[in-house]
Amino acid sequence: MRIAINTRFLLHGRTLEGIARYTLEIAKNLVLAHPEHEFYFFFDRPYDDRFIFAKNVHPVVIQPAARHPILFYLWFEWSIPRYLKKLDIDVFFSTDNFLSLSTPCPTLLTVHDLAFHHYPENIPFAPRLYYQYFMPKFLKRADHILPVSYAVKKDLIDSYGVSEDKMTVVYNALPSSFIDLDKIDNEEKENYFVLAGSINPRKNTFTILKAFQIFAKHYKLKLIGRHMGNPSSKLSKLIKTLEQEGKLVHLTNVDDVQLINEIRTSRALLYVSKFEGFGIPILEAMACGTPVITSNVSSMPEVAGDAALTVNPLDEMEIVKAMAKISEDKKLVSQLVVKGYERVKDFSYEASAKIVFDCIEMLYNKKKGPHQ
Repeated sequence: MRIAINTRFLLHGRTLEGIARYTLEIAKNLVLAHPEHEFYFFFDRPYDDRFIFAKNVHPVVIQPAARHPILFYLWFEWSIPRYLKKLDIDVFFSTDNFLSLSTPCPTLLTVHDLAFHHYPENIPFAPRLYYQYFMPKFLKRADHILPVSYAVKKDLIDSYGVSEDKMTVVYNALPSSFIDLDKIDNEEKENYFVLAGSINPRKNTFTILKAFQIFAKHYKLKLIGRHMGNPSSKLSKLIKTLEQEGKLVHLTNVDDVQLINEIRTSRALLYVSKFEGFGIPILEAMACGTPVITSNVSSMPEVAGDAALTVNPLDEMEIVKAMAKISEDKKLVSQLVVKGYERVKDFSYEASAKIVFDCIEMLYNKKKGPHQ
């Protein structure tokens, strides 16, 4: 087979998060597991050689660089169809919610979440319009859809009426840098909690910081992540206040090595978002031997299982009480750590890539037809 993968999120010199991490891990496992097939990686700008995992990977730089809705349209509707035809691609796998409406090539689409649908106010105007107009068309056009959790699958059914038969759940998993870490003793933990991930309203940063401000005591909070868009004045003010009080350290541009160290030595990860398609930091913390406090809504209970404390993300005092339990109940902490180590074993990019390949093969066989 000749398989094309949308790899435009694999950017040179950038720390990979979210969609980029999913693309990297799935693509790498596909390529290494199937040397008998040819893979064409579609970049929208000069690529990094570290993403060319084997001899059966053929990098293709396709213009224009798609980082604006008008350029999204040109890249997907003009450039991509031309290259799919030119390279005689059998199946196109698009990993980033978007696809091409202008190609007959069988297309497999990953959907990470419907945040634009539930929290449109958090999306800039032009991308929001693009999502709202094109997503229903993408979902209809896709030959098969890969939601990253059952929560996303249910959301696609409830919000857009997507047929259950048209979808196969493919989970995220631990980034390879978090696998096989040495277990850490609780005595090595330091007196801080960690809040990791991008900062925007649906991540619930303000409520989490308010809860920490109430709880604080002799602990600090390390906020790891960059602002997505402009923060509200009340959030900026709260961050500044906590920093001035010596209670908050804000870290940005953190690589995997530093992230692992910050999570490993923290008392707990606070991942109390309002809405997530998956929630990779939950697994990252568990792999680091760090307890997790997360939300009881969206995909987060699905990922955490019984290996985390779950709370109402809108209730400050529930978050405060969960932090208090972590700080006071050593038996509970030990139980969560043990359960966390076991929980991460339920997620594997190798297993997820196998499901993806099965779906690619299914589309290829449909294209060939029963008599070919």
